[in-house]
Amino acid sequence: MCGIAGIYSLDNNNFNYNYNKIKNCIYKIRHRGPDAQKIWYLKKNKNLILGHSRLSIIDLSEKGGQPMRSLKNNFVISYNGEIYNHKDIKEKLKKEFKLSFFGSSDTEVLLKSIEFYGLDKTLKLIDGMYAFALWNDKTKTLYLVRDRFGEKPLYFFLNEDKTEIEFSSELTEVNKTSKLNKEAISNYFKFGYLPFNQCIYKNWGKVKPGEYIKISINKKKKKLQSKKKIYWSPKINTYDKYKKNYLSLDQDIRKFENVFLKSVSRCLISDVKTGTFLSSGIDSSLVTTFAKEIKTDIKSFTLSVKNDKIYNEAINSKKISDYLNVDNEVFEIDQDEILNNLKNCILSFDEPFADSSQVLSYILAKKIKRKTKVILTGDGADEMFCGYNRHIIAFQLAKFQKITKINSSLMNYLIKLGCEIPSKKILSNFFSYPVVKLKKINEFKNFSDLNHLYEMLIVNNNTVNNVNKLNYKNNNISDYNKLFNKILEHDLKNYLPNDILVKVDRSTMHSSIEAR
Repeated sequence: MCGIAGIYSLDNNNFNYNYNKIKNCIYKIRHRGPDAQKIWYLKKNKNLILGHSRLSIIDLSEKGGQPMRSLKNNFVISYNGEIYNHKDIKEKLKKEFKLSFFGSSDTEVLLKSIEFYGLDKTLKLIDGMYAFALWNDKTKTLYLVRDRFGEKPLYFFLNEDKTEIEFSSELTEVNKTSKLNKEAISNYFKFGYLPFNQCIYKNWGKVKPGEYIKISINKKKKKLQSKKKIYWSPKINTYDKYKKNYLSLDQDIRKFENVFLKSVSRCLISDVKTGTFLSSGIDSSLVTTFAKEIKTDIKSFTLSVKNDKIYNEAINSKKISDYLNVDNEVFEIDQDEILNNLKNCILSFDEPFADSSQVLSYILAKKIKRKTKVILTGDGADEMFCGYNRHIIAFQLAKFQKITKINSSLMNYLIKLGCEIPSKKILSNFFSYPVVKLKKINEFKNFSDLNHLYEMLIVNNNTVNNVNKLNYKNNNISDYNKLFNKILEHDLKNYLPNDILVKVDRSTMHSSIEAR
């Protein structure tokens, strides 16, 4: 895991200025890679500069250093991430092309794979998290590439006359004249995060999950031209599709265990200490269980808040770690420590971000900084396995409609009627924050149709005035089964990359921890 930055300019007269800019950028993001900082540039034209700040995880020697050039100097890469199946790809390359390798890093494998298989085939082969800049010296083309789900960030800025593009892992060297993006601010208040197609600053953008941007020179216009390509997007496995392929519960459990064990095993590949976050929930407990099966000396870490029934996880995490025979270290904090870390936590995020768990994630990463470099988390499981309240509610409504064959208009009326029943006392038996949930339920009484209800379920602030600004009528949701599937799709394509993965990356990388 690392930090990357670079500039590609048609005007090499700005070389000294641009070089210093990338140098400053790499210095500012050294928390992402404190082990080494290097800069490479095209010696001939001096119009391309690539910077890299390294967090050494695999092949700790200088052989894994970056930016890295291919053997024939056709390609240069500045890469942030981990390729979990790099050993398999390495053997494949050895067998097919009789290649030898200089070191044991996944960077070298990625670079050689691109050189011999091409970028598109390589992106189909690799399993991992990554964001990288790739220079093809033969075609004089720059590629900005981001992983499938958007685990690793990559920002870019193309100037107005299209003569220069700069990019980086974080928004550290933003021009002071850059204006705030008002539409992005509006979406922040709706969702609590910024969508992947928007940046807090105007004219800045983000490479989307599963996308790469090809940047080349239009010689006639003497401008940079860019072409975007979505090389991968998630397939939504709806409940109906699942039921068609369903064999038996036992068979599905065995299949899941095999897939999950393989995934955890790959994520444990490292040349440094590896641990797990253990929050006592299902997700992190399962990750720790399988990690222990593969790596018997695995260590886990728990954060517990004193005198807080919701966030005091020490008791349950101890029960789990004792059962698994895992060495679990608990860090107990109080409200004062949370407040003392709040400002630095907020500043560690490039853009406005309102997931309350970011503070605790930030503090826990800070606590384990001297203890491990790699951590496995349970984040992302709720989006994959329908773990949120909105999933359960939408699924049960879809199931009820299917059994009773009630039309959507009558269902809407019954839901609005049902919203009148709950009280704070009743909700306290089911939810952590009954007052907040009661407020949301009261607001649901005002939805006009299923498209409107969908928008109210996915926004952070679901007041009618706020949601009315969204273009909810274009969702074409006609029944509650479609509502359920639409929510799943939204969480996988939007909430996961824009909230959960942002939280994990920023809160851990600020303490030079690679979270997987």
